Amino acid sequence: MTSKHRKNTQKTLKVRDENSGKKFPENTSKYPTAVRQYYDHQKELLEKYAKDDECIRNGGIVAEPKDTTKGDNLLSQLVLVSNLILLIGKSFSAYLTQGTSLSIIATLLDSVVDITSGLAVWYATHLIMNTDVLRYPLGREVLENMSIIFIGTVMGMGNAYVVYDSFIALFFGKPPPIFTTVSLAILVFTILIKAFLYFQCRRRKTKNAEVLSVDQLNDVFTNILVIFGTLMAQWVSPLCDPVVAALVSGYIAFNWFSMVVEQFDQVVGGACSPEDYGRIARVISRHPKVRAIDALLVYHAGQKVRVEAHVVTEATCPADLLHDELLEPLQKSLESLPFVDKAFVHPDYQLDGVVKYVPS
Repeated sequence: MTSKHRKNTQKTLKVRDENSGKKFPENTSKYPTAVRQYYDHQKELLEKYAKDDECIRNGGIVAEPKDTTKGDNLLSQLVLVSNLILLIGKSFSAYLTQGTSLSIIATLLDSVVDITSGLAVWYATHLIMNTDVLRYPLGREVLENMSIIFIGTVMGMGNAYVVYDSFIALFFGKPPPIFTTVSLAILVFTILIKAFLYFQCRRRKTKNAEVLSVDQLNDVFTNILVIFGTLMAQWVSPLCDPVVAALVSGYIAFNWFSMVVEQFDQVVGGACSPEDYGRIARVISRHPKVRAIDALLVYHAGQKVRVEAHVVTEATCPADLLHDELLEPLQKSLESLPFVDKAFVHPDYQLDGVVKYVPS
C-alpha cells in the first residue's frame, strides 16, 4: 500500500462494529477497485449487523413508518394501473400492425409478464397469510416460489418462441412490418409513463421503490429499442425488426429462466449465502450462555431460511435455566432476523466432533 493510501486509512468513518472496533477509511475513491469494493462490502455488512440487533431488540422486523408504507402501497397501485393501461395500448398497437412486428409483440409480452407475475405473487401471498395451520403446520411459504416457477416457465417459453420466430425471419426473410403513427405514439407514451414512474420511485429511497424503479427503467430501455428497431425496419432493412425482437425477448427469457433456477434452489433446500450464515453465527456466538457452536445448519425453506444449531453450554446448567436463559431466548432472537423462518436450538455440553447432519 502506498504512503498516500496509508494517510487515507488514518481518516475513519463513524460507522464501526461495536465489538471489533474496526475503522474504515473516510474516502475510498482513490483506492483500487478491489479495495474499494472490500470496504463498501464491510460497511454494508455492519449496517446489516445493526439492523439485526434492532430486529432482535424489537422482537421482529422493524416496521416501516406508516407514511412510508402507505406511500409504497400507493406507488405499487399506480404502477399496476399504468401497466394495465399500457397492456391495452400495446395490444391495440399489435392489432394495428396485424402482428407483423415481432418487436412490438415482444414488448407486449413484457407487459403481460409484469401484470401476471405481480398477480401470481399477490395471490400466493394471500394464500400464505390465510394458511390453515392444522393442515400445514409449517406454513405454505413455498407457494411464492412455486408461483414464480410457474409464471417464469410460461413467460420464458413464450419469449423463447418469439426468439425462435425472429431467427426464422432472419434466415428466410420477411416483409417489413406494418407500422402506423398510432403504434409509434403508443410506444412513445409508454416510454414517457415509465420514465415518470421511474423518477417517482427513485425519489422514495425505500427498498420496494428501488425494486420498482429497476423494472421501470428496464421497460424504458426495451421500448426505446423497439421504436429503434421498427423505424430501422422501415428505413434500412426489414431484418432490423426480428433482430430487436430477438434481443428484447431473449433478455426477458434469460431473466425469467435465471429466476426459475434460483427458485428451484430455494425449494429443494439450498444453503443460504455465506453472508447470512455469518449473521446467524454472530447472533449465536454473542449469547452469554453459548461457549461454542458445535454444528450449524442453515438451509432455505422457500424465500426464508431455517436454522438448526447445536450449541455448547455449561455441563452443570439446570434444565430450567437452560430453557429460560438459552434455548428459548436464542430461538426468538434468531427468528427475529428478517430472513429466518424457523430456528431450532439443541444444547450440548462438549465439542464431540460428531457430524450432526448426515443426508438420509
